[in-house]
Amino acid sequence: MAVADPRSFLHDAREMALGAWRRTAALEVEAASDELSAALAGTPLPARWVNAADAILFITATRTAALLGWTRGQGFVIARLPAGGGPQADRGQADMPRWSAPCFISLRLLSLGLCLGRQRVESCTFCMLPHLRLALGADGCSSIAGLEACLNLGGLQERAGVIALPTGGMGTVAINHTCGVLLELSVARGKLGVDAARNAVQYGTGTTPREVLDGTAPQPRELQQLYAELSGAVAGVEHVSSPSRVSASLERFTAGFDPERRIVMPDGRVLEEESRETK
Repeated sequence: MAVADPRSFLHDAREMALGAWRRTAALEVEAASDELSAALAGTPLPARWVNAADAILFITATRTAALLGWTRGQGFVIARLPAGGGPQADRGQADMPRWSAPCFISLRLLSLGLCLGRQRVESCTFCMLPHLRLALGADGCSSIAGLEACLNLGGLQERAGVIALPTGGMGTVAINHTCGVLLELSVARGKLGVDAARNAVQYGTGTTPREVLDGTAPQPRELQQLYAELSGAVAGVEHVSSPSRVSASLERFTAGFDPERRIVMPDGRVLEEESRETK
């Protein structure tokens, strides 16, 4: 299959990723009745996700459904690199997250059930666990399975990942920007796979996905703006966020569950939801 000039698809990838990230970056923790969420209200939540992410996936996909649903998409994933070294350290920013060059991927997903409609989706997905990075590096693909459940008329949508209720505990959260209408209650199965053709055009046929994700491959200059905005978000939250979220899981802020349910305030005071519930 012929692949467009790398400058062309890198430009398209950059515009897609920047759009998805900027919509995501505008989100803030909303005030809530529980003490933990209220303490974080008004702070930029996506920057905390960047700080905690092992990898970030940017993808655009088209979903078509009429009892049988079919999703096709493409994008890329960048993986977190070990701290220290590199140009960021030279600028006194050694504590900033560092990211690999993009590993280009494709998405294929089949769903069966009650589903009808068509949507275009741009997604920014934060992977808190290393499962996706390791699977792409070792096998060139990562299987996806779970339950799709939505009635979506477009706009921003927070989900657990590429599909609504994934199996396997992938530890992901996604912010999707959707255009179109989709009603779906179905079982979905598919995979995220390495786009070998685009990776070969960008890095050469001798470069493996593992080498791209471990930082061996050079970062393309076309994506420097994206890297800068990710670093800028993290730098900003360090100065404006009052509480420090330590040992708190992503699920506490997205699915309402945290095995520890606590944060530490600047004065050292620990807020624990369990103690609040027993009062």
